[in-house]
Amino acid sequence: MPPTRLLVVCALVLPACGASLAAPDTGDDVAPTAPRGLEALRAWARATTVGLARGIDSWFGERPFEDGGKVEQGRLELRATWRRDEDFDTSVRLDARFELPNLRERAYAFLGRDVERDVVTDKPSAFARQERTLADTERSAYFAGLAVPLSDRIELRAGLRSAFEVYAQARYANAWALGETLRLDVRETVFWTDVDGFGATTALAFTRALSPRLEVRWLNGGTVTQRSEGFEWSSLVGAYRSFGTDRELAAEALVSGKTASDVAVGDYGLRLRWTQPLSRDWLIGQFTVGHFWPRADAASPRESAWALGAVALMRF
Repeated sequence: MPPTRLLVVCALVLPACGASLAAPDTGDDVAPTAPRGLEALRAWARATTVGLARGIDSWFGERPFEDGGKVEQGRLELRATWRRDEDFDTSVRLDARFELPNLRERAYAFLGRDVERDVVTDKPSAFARQERTLADTERSAYFAGLAVPLSDRIELRAGLRSAFEVYAQARYANAWALGETLRLDVRETVFWTDVDGFGATTALAFTRALSPRLEVRWLNGGTVTQRSEGFEWSSLVGAYRSFGTDRELAAEALVSGKTASDVAVGDYGLRLRWTQPLSRDWLIGQFTVGHFWPRADAASPRESAWALGAVALMRF
């Protein structure tokens, strides 16, 4: 049986999900007002990041922060996961982008907390360990840095992660319409760290719209480095049905593995995910149930594991 703490989280999310599924789709999404404690937490997160952005901006000149400075894409995420073959796990993720007046039109700053290797390699979020309801066994860390957009498609990044370790990235992203209902998204990231040397992550996503509210997607990603043995790869096929703003039901099949390994396919499985607003447009809830078939090594049999996950995402 799942741990009691996860059941409590699920019990809070499921009634709201059921109510939303039963409600008619009017196109006007209105969620309950947030408790005062959550409002205060959001205000604190906003004020803290704005204060930090103001301080960073002052390093680069004397232009006041009020002259175009702002915090964008602020996200604070609390996640709880359980898998039969893993321990119960909780994790906190943070992400924000700073527009700095003294670097206007040249660069922007970013700050966050996430799994360190996912940040450095720029792995697609759909393949992160947390998204696969795996325990966060890899090191999480705060990170910060500067990004210089060279064009709409190319961006250079330099950042610091835990223990003031440096990493650098060059990102390329583009999208092509292959017809009225088919789109191809490509992202290529070349990175460098003192641990991995040079490496690259490639992500390809084919998306086909079946109706205005229903689409299917095939996402593929892979990472290779100078010092790694083999190529880490993942693939996902999913169907996504929208029920309004930030309301979505997703069904996905995933598989991942590594070449030059004694087990070519390390894990595969199915997951069903429901997402909906919990308070207006800034507090989002998500519940995931899945079933996976992992195999640790060639000497071990392939196991069978149910999985549950619950997420509270706060935008600020």
